[in-house]
Amino acid sequence: MVRRERPFVQVNWSDHVEAEEDSGDGGWDNHYRNFLDSVKTRKPTITPVETAHHSAIPGHLGLISMLVGRKIKWDANKEKIIGDKEASKLLTRDYRNPWHLA
Repeated sequence: MVRRERPFVQVNWSDHVEAEEDSGDGGWDNHYRNFLDSVKTRKPTITPVETAHHSAIPGHLGLISMLVGRKIKWDANKEKIIGDKEASKLLTRDYRNPWHLA
């Protein structure tokens, strides 16, 4: 069984998923359940992955800016840091062999 602190979803390896009653957390239980259902059924999640991606970008850029100690410029269309090679290196990491991006 996998268990997380509230909100959490209980996963029983007998192919059975139970979500706790709504904890008043704004629907997070439903998102966890929907994700697990999507993995099993291959149907899209209720929130597109692009939404999560675009929501995470400001936090990642803020961390990168803090780590390099200066402001950074972001090209949202190309999703690249402009004119700062050191900061750009922090957008990704080295992959373990044999994995790579084409």
